[in-house]
Amino acid sequence: MIISKSRAKLLASLLFVAILLMQAGIETGQAQHGGSGLLPAELTAILSEALEKHPETKSASARSAAAAEVPTQRASLPDPEFMMQYFINPENTGPVYEQITAGVFQMFPWFGIRSAARLQAIYEADAAGYGAMKSLNDLGYEWTKLWFSIAESQSRIDWYKEQLQILESLERQQRAAYEASASRQSGLMRIRLTIDEWKTRLEAEEFRLIGLKDRFRISAAAEPGSIDASAVYWAFEFVDENMFSADQIGHHPAVQQGEAVTRAAETAAEAARLAFYPSFGLGFEVMGPNASMMMPGNRRTSFFGQLRISIPLSRPAYRSGLQQAQHLQRAANFDREAITLQLQSDWHELESEFEAVYRSVERLKNSLIPDSETTFRLVLEEYSAGVSPFSELIFEQERLMRYFTELTDAAGRLNSIAASMLALEGYFAHKFIESLNPDSASRSN
Repeated sequence: MIISKSRAKLLASLLFVAILLMQAGIETGQAQHGGSGLLPAELTAILSEALEKHPETKSASARSAAAAEVPTQRASLPDPEFMMQYFINPENTGPVYEQITAGVFQMFPWFGIRSAARLQAIYEADAAGYGAMKSLNDLGYEWTKLWFSIAESQSRIDWYKEQLQILESLERQQRAAYEASASRQSGLMRIRLTIDEWKTRLEAEEFRLIGLKDRFRISAAAEPGSIDASAVYWAFEFVDENMFSADQIGHHPAVQQGEAVTRAAETAAEAARLAFYPSFGLGFEVMGPNASMMMPGNRRTSFFGQLRISIPLSRPAYRSGLQQAQHLQRAANFDREAITLQLQSDWHELESEFEAVYRSVERLKNSLIPDSETTFRLVLEEYSAGVSPFSELIFEQERLMRYFTELTDAAGRLNSIAASMLALEGYFAHKFIESLNPDSASRSN
């Protein structure tokens, strides 16, 4: 089948414009999201606002503040005891040497027990604070992935719409050729089926985008904002695996929490060791003179000092407490090591996947898509000359669009991997704290 040169030129122009539009989408992503290689500025602003206002953040902050009050309680002495006696009816009894007696008594634990208890509470408060940071980090990570999923969906919708415009132009060209008896009906039916297929994809993706935005809006209690579809190329263009380091895993709140728990267990073991020593108490007592001259007994005020010592005679109980504290200390050490090993394992898995997906993106961008574009243009010329059938033209055009779709998927996966690696560094929690306290020593954007 041979079509007119004017129609062939129109067809070539329409399809080539579609290619340029998709390439422009990638270049727009390069221009808008370059620079730091960390999160886009619009996403950082949304995360800071959402994390500050989210109920889980407020709950974690309140729990951390509550834990920070414990050291003062642990370091406090027990309440002193005040005693007062008054002899109500001394005249009816034998000799009474005082009618009224008052005193105060204070117990003191062994030296170092209070400071050990206070230090243990400080470390436990630190652990609670790192637990709150872990919640922040997890929330920021989930919302970041969701935000980039919205960008990916928006990018895919834009491409589907561009594809439909080209297919509908092809349909008009094919229908005109069919009405002029210059082509077969099968070619027209095939392109109509292709249009229906892409409309189905577009409709499904639009519903998916609505769901993603609603999920972000409800989960983060914030609007996702106007997300440029080109944000899908954030990691593709500006994130390199060399920007990350496994050494940064030590900044993850779970690791820092494990270290705080370990230190708390160490001080608890020290406090259990000091429990073998006695506690002692000091008291002061005043005996007042008898009120009535008719009464025999003391006529002057008397003063007495008092010393009490609590001797820990139940050695098995104290020994068991010490052994319990030592077991908990070892458990805390093992828990910290297990957390670190798990994060390191996740890190190296992500690092390998990042490299694999990045190579796939490079292959699509530098080889498959350019070669597919060249092949498409050649087939288009052959179709215009009546050498290649219309079905081959559609096949090459669909393959080109499939490569662009694969590129979008791969770019979106790179975003997810990069966000995961940032989460393993504790980036989201430290970034939020930095936004509240610019002087904090944390990684900057």
